[in-house]
Amino acid sequence: MSDQFKAQAREVLIYGDIGPSLWDEQSVQARDVIDALDDISGDGDLVVRINSYGGAVADGLAIYNALKRHPARIVTEIDGYAYSMASLIAMAGDEIRMAENALLMIHAPLTATDGNAQDFREAAEILDRHAEAMASSYTRGGAIARATVVQWLSGDKDNYFTASEAKAVGLVDTITEALAVAASGTLADVRGRQREVETMPQANDVEAAKREERQRLIDIDGALAMPSVQVLGAAALAEIRAEALRDGWALGKVHARLLERLPTVNADDGGPITAGAGTPQGSGASGGTAIGDIRMGADAIDKSRKGLTAVLLVRAGLDKSKEAAAELHSNEFAGMTLPEMARHCLVMRGHSIKGLNRMAIVGRALTVRGDMGITHSTSDFPALMENIATKAVLRGWDEAPETWNMIARTGNLPDFKIASRAALNAYPTLPELPENGEFSYATTSDRKNPIVLKRFGSIIGLDRTLIINDDLGELTRIATAQGRAASRTVGDVVYLVLTSNAVMGEDGVPLYDAQHNNIASVAGPPSVETLEEAELLLGLQTDNNANADTEANVTALNIPLQRVIVPRKLATRTRVLQTSTDDPSPSVREGIPNPFVGTFETVSDARLDLVSETAWYASANPNSFDFVEAAFLDGNTTPYLETKDGWTIDGVELKVRIDVGAAPLDFRTSMYNPGVSQ
Repeated sequence: MSDQFKAQAREVLIYGDIGPSLWDEQSVQARDVIDALDDISGDGDLVVRINSYGGAVADGLAIYNALKRHPARIVTEIDGYAYSMASLIAMAGDEIRMAENALLMIHAPLTATDGNAQDFREAAEILDRHAEAMASSYTRGGAIARATVVQWLSGDKDNYFTASEAKAVGLVDTITEALAVAASGTLADVRGRQREVETMPQANDVEAAKREERQRLIDIDGALAMPSVQVLGAAALAEIRAEALRDGWALGKVHARLLERLPTVNADDGGPITAGAGTPQGSGASGGTAIGDIRMGADAIDKSRKGLTAVLLVRAGLDKSKEAAAELHSNEFAGMTLPEMARHCLVMRGHSIKGLNRMAIVGRALTVRGDMGITHSTSDFPALMENIATKAVLRGWDEAPETWNMIARTGNLPDFKIASRAALNAYPTLPELPENGEFSYATTSDRKNPIVLKRFGSIIGLDRTLIINDDLGELTRIATAQGRAASRTVGDVVYLVLTSNAVMGEDGVPLYDAQHNNIASVAGPPSVETLEEAELLLGLQTDNNANADTEANVTALNIPLQRVIVPRKLATRTRVLQTSTDDPSPSVREGIPNPFVGTFETVSDARLDLVSETAWYASANPNSFDFVEAAFLDGNTTPYLETKDGWTIDGVELKVRIDVGAAPLDFRTSMYNPGVSQ
């Protein structure tokens, strides 16, 4: 027996959806009520308390009749809401009481169906028979005119009654003191919470009612966007939509109105206008128009995507702006769970969900391909999840405490073939032009350095369990971690150039070598003394130049020292040297100026500690002078995602990848100090 239905002594509580529910596992089943009533004697009063949005007609009628058969005097008390079938159950009371701030609602029975015109006519006949069967219950033995009841059960709108209004028309006998439970929502909060003859996904709270109303509006727009109804014209469709929204029509009413207005198209005239949802083209009845093909137009789909994305970004913590939070108040998708979003994405594209439970709906939303047999694109739901995962990956990328971009410039490679980069000496100076002399074309140096891309990546599994559990946080957490990992990977590739002392392609000599005149002769940590030598090593670098006005044909490059790259072990010491106005060396007396204050930036990275806690480097600004390049495929300087149906998981796989390669560009723009004598 569910927690939503309880029988205690002489009191029965019907709090929750009536009958089986896809979304509400705590619904009130007719069998539970009947079993409990069998255990209650016929002596005295039996109080039935009601707070329900309604539910399945079959269960509601069974509960009503069971109460009517019971020998006890039945007192029904409406504590909060008695909507739809819950209002009929309330009519089973020999005395009906209603809290002064409660609400009662009666409307025509509803259903959802698909198929051709005949299917809808049959469904309409069934609804009429249900309304007829329910009418006698609301007359209360003739106290209310049957014509009035029939109007309530066959009209186009929901009929809401406050306690005083319900008493005035004879629906209740007594108005009781207000209960707090009845103040949990307003009529506007729950307007349009239509119930089907069979199962409809509902929850016993106002937020669920809001979600159901949003879904009703989405389904209405989807029905009006079907290709098969566009023959009616924009003006007629706009008229139907306005009427549906004004009078609170359910989707079945919209379908019925469309059928009334549509011309009949027979197979002899070219077959049905379109196939029903989930039905091959041309199957089913030979005539009529299939209204089950519910597909939203391009504008409505785009609006849905933007609305759903905005909600997901806020929920995932990826958009924390005040504007985004404020916009949620008017966002029709706010409050939807991930399973509900999956359901909406299927309905939006016209996929049938009839008879599917939550697991099946989510599975179909994650893996279904094809838009009613017309295209082969993936469904919208994986695209939404991929979008959120991508943004989470990029957040992780941006938040990663990486330093590689402070020592390397970024570049672009078109493919995975070995490429080459010209050395700095390709353009050392411009040649002199004699009077009336002609300009000549510059040529690149034959000394070039190779660079090649490598592939890096991993897979995020987006399975049904994560969606069913509405665990957007788990997806965001994993994706953010993958983004950080991608940035670390680039850092590993860049710093490996330094720590491995990569070989220069232009001369086959390691980056740091005596031949390159870029290794310190005085080993020690960063200090005024060691930085003086580092500054000299960089500033005195030269390059061969046939255009130089010197006997040796060399050009002084005057490369400035702008970065000091150290292991974490030396980070604090180096920052003190960077910011102190006096020389901080212990052996120097106080008051001696520090010539390097504010002239460089400190870059510290733990990757250097893994190789040596004493060795450090100095370089020019990589954006001004070639040092190391981190090249990315087609300029994609951030990680990107690719999606495919899961093979090893029951869902979708999101592959996070980045293609990057790094190489030294010039040995003249940096120097190396081992830190200790070797």
